[in-house]
Amino acid sequence: MPPYHRAGTERNPWVVLSSALLALSQGPEVPVDLGQEVLSMVRSLYSTKHKLPAQCVGHIAAKLQGQTGLKLMAESGDAKLLQQTLEQINSMSQHLHNLALRCV
Repeated sequence: MPPYHRAGTERNPWVVLSSALLALSQGPEVPVDLGQEVLSMVRSLYSTKHKLPAQCVGHIAAKLQGQTGLKLMAESGDAKLLQQTLEQINSMSQHLHNLALRCV
């Protein structure tokens, strides 16, 4: 197991890099979608020995917003993250349903 897998989730170098990129993406002058860049970076690790453990994927997905984070959790292959994804989608669906009922 690579040493960065043994490090705490928040100290994992990929998590640190992702967090830094996402913090930078808050500025209005950022010309690229850093959320998509982080998603691509994590995906590029899938078939390598550097594939992130589920807890790191979950940590990064939590920092991503909206569909990008849900995509990352859903495609991780981890049952717990998939369950969290489904719960979030169901929650959003219920919220939208309640909003629609108020508009009627």
